[in-house]
Amino acid sequence: MTTPFEETAIARRYEPLRELGSGGMGTVYLVADRFRGGEQVALKTIHPERLRHLDKFRQEFTVLSKLRHPHLLRVIDFGSTPAPEERFFFTSEYVAGQRLDTWAAGKGLVPLLQVLTQLTEVLHHLHARNVLHLDIKPDNLLVTGGNGEPVSSRLIDLGLARFRQQQDQETSGTVHFMSPEQI
Repeated sequence: MTTPFEETAIARRYEPLRELGSGGMGTVYLVADRFRGGEQVALKTIHPERLRHLDKFRQEFTVLSKLRHPHLLRVIDFGSTPAPEERFFFTSEYVAGQRLDTWAAGKGLVPLLQVLTQLTEVLHHLHARNVLHLDIKPDNLLVTGGNGEPVSSRLIDLGLARFRQQQDQETSGTVHFMSPEQI
């Protein structure tokens, strides 16, 4: 598999396995972390053309690194490849889950209520620490279990998150999921 890290220090620590997904800001890969005994982790990159948003990318890692909750993605490492082809990344736990909307199909009301309870718990945790996610949508909630197995969810992608006291005049979020006051 070709990744932007083939000839770098990243490739010596993180062995690329496959691409997990790509969006407007970057791409996420499943990699084996050689420093952690081959544990599979997610490696999130920022596209070179989006480097003007590097502060938000760093802030996502910083916010996640300061918070601990069973339903919030756990981050591991932040770094970059050597210049001149400098590429920024961070790693996190790998959650082998599905997006909420995909997972929920045919699961029934009780498992869905369990996920929604977990979501309210993690949002309460964030809000108690003055963190606003600003991009709650099915894509950003990974869910595992159901059909007789314990249900577990992880809130991901805090790329738009900010601290409540930040005075940011920029509207952030996904239009179809934004609160009325944001729109």
